[in-house]
Amino acid sequence: MLKIYTIIRSTQEFKKFVAGFSLTFLLLILLVYIVNYNLRKENEYSRLVLHSQEEIFQIERIVSLTKDYETSARGFVITNQEIYKQPFEQAEKNLNKTFLHLVELMEDDPIQKGHLEKLHFHLTKKIAIAKFTIIASSRKRS
Repeated sequence: MLKIYTIIRSTQEFKKFVAGFSLTFLLLILLVYIVNYNLRKENEYSRLVLHSQEEIFQIERIVSLTKDYETSARGFVITNQEIYKQPFEQAEKNLNKTFLHLVELMEDDPIQKGHLEKLHFHLTKKIAIAKFTIIASSRKRS
């Protein structure tokens, strides 16, 4: 009788051990799944942040190139020296490249595309005014 009781008791302890081990294993699997899910989300958010930072950098570059453009145009108009035309032309070329890169970055966002169209309109106007000023200044001095 004692032997049967020992076998039954050891069987019950074994069942408890298996149940505890199984529960621990399931919790471990759940924890690994949660960590994996969070890492994927973090990677996605990091990718979006990097994308946004690249967009911001390109916008800042456009602002800087626009300032360079205006400064060289103003320098040419004031001094009528050809040395100011080179930065003007370089700024125009870089401005176009940077703007096209920004368009590529924002092609998946329709709201930003609308803002880019407005920006392009105003940049084109600013460039046209600067070119007209340079032409008028060159004709006036000739």
